[in-house]
Amino acid sequence: MSEEDNELSRTQLFTRYSHHQVETTEFLRRRAPFKFLDSYGVEDADIFFGRDREIEELLHIFHSSGCVLVYGEHGCGKSSLVQCGLRSRIPAEDAIFLSPRLHASGLPALCAQLFEETARALGVEALEPPEENLLETLQGICDAASRPVVLFLDQFEELFIFHAEESRHAFATDLSALGKSRLNVKLIIGVRQDYLGHLTEF
Repeated sequence: MSEEDNELSRTQLFTRYSHHQVETTEFLRRRAPFKFLDSYGVEDADIFFGRDREIEELLHIFHSSGCVLVYGEHGCGKSSLVQCGLRSRIPAEDAIFLSPRLHASGLPALCAQLFEETARALGVEALEPPEENLLETLQGICDAASRPVVLFLDQFEELFIFHAEESRHAFATDLSALGKSRLNVKLIIGVRQDYLGHLTEF
């Protein structure tokens, strides 16, 4: 066998192996609905099952209340229940879901995250620079989105882990103002059960 034929054989073998890997990965994705430590998203609705009763209960509360609290032990699937279970039952044209992280950078970073998420959801390059005030930021988002906004504050315990009391108080003030406003915003808070008592600050 010539060197050229040998090289061709290796190329064909690699091509066949790569094709087989793609098929196997797709097969496993369809057949094995386990994402280990990752949460499920709306794109995983076809492999997310076994929690229909919880989803229906959450959907009922969502439609009847402006603020929903989802709590449970670490790793029990709170994020998946909202990001996949609930979101898959609500058409994208009916609401825009925003899920910023409450990391240590504070309220300005949170507002910037909200505007970036909104721009991606609406398919636009950028929106007007956000205000550092949460209420004004959400007002701008509601105007741009022209649909209800769902603010999902997942891993809410990060607020108590990373933020000082002054920062938490400012955030609580903004959330209180949101609750009293006429903005078409629904709030969902996801928090670990062991941090549930910390919510008395709010």
